[in-house]
Amino acid sequence: MDNLTHSMTGWTLARLFPQQRWGPWVTPVGILGANLPDFEFLFVPRGDKPFYLMHHRGWSHCILGIVGEILLFTCIVLFLGWLLARRDPKKSMPRWGPVLLVISITAASHLLLDWFNTYGVRPLFPFDETRIYGDLAFLVEPWIWLMFLAGLILGSPIRKPSEELPLGPKARAQLTLILLLISVAMCAIL
Repeated sequence: MDNLTHSMTGWTLARLFPQQRWGPWVTPVGILGANLPDFEFLFVPRGDKPFYLMHHRGWSHCILGIVGEILLFTCIVLFLGWLLARRDPKKSMPRWGPVLLVISITAASHLLLDWFNTYGVRPLFPFDETRIYGDLAFLVEPWIWLMFLAGLILGSPIRKPSEELPLGPKARAQLTLILLLISVAMCAIL
């Protein structure tokens, strides 16, 4: 699937976790976690599309690779949380359990969504290179975007000013928009 679909999936899944209790990091981490396997393009030589296409959905899209990506991204998020908490004592550092849970669920959703399309995934790579696919959707499906968008808009909670999180609604919206734009840019690059 395309990165916009993965981003909206991560955003939707992140909304399952109460931000008032878990913190404002849930949504950005959920969106990035859902796109985690596609960050493999950062490690491909610039302009080497044949190499990228040959190795895409290899290590980064198998169970072994996902576990490594989840652990690495969890460490990065915890380190950044530690830095922010150290800089501003009013902010609390995210706990490792919730961070690991959000990243695990959203990263696993990536494999599931990629299984739906005609290209498929190789979950047991490198032990078995058999590609499995659901053949249920094309790589880019605008109707899926519309369903997610409708759910995200209609399911938005209306907050009272007293219930604001440390990151205001305008800043959260801007951050989410930036992350979605990064996902769209990743689609254009790939």
